[in-house]
Amino acid sequence: RDATGALHDTRLWVVDHAGFAWLRTGEAHAPWLARLRANPEVTVTRGGERRAYRAVPVEDAATRETINALELEKYGWRESVLRVGGMDPAGATPIRLEPTS
Repeated sequence: RDATGALHDTRLWVVDHAGFAWLRTGEAHAPWLARLRANPEVTVTRGGERRAYRAVPVEDAATRETINALELEKYGWRESVLRVGGMDPAGATPIRLEPTS
């Protein structure tokens, strides 16, 4: 939701690590990341199942490297295209999804 309460749908890649689902952005000023920081209560539909989460941005380098590697492993050439297109993995923000229900 944004500041007015309007819902927004954003399609994102997701990976699993250490018992959590993770999102990531390579754009520090992405509108969806700003909305998430303002309101970390989100719902995610994955595999046809919709669940509620608290989205927690994680800023440490080790986590960033792990999530970047998992994204590359899972999404392969598509991830490589993003990187060639200018997405810098060193500036990525991983987001841990903590179930709320």
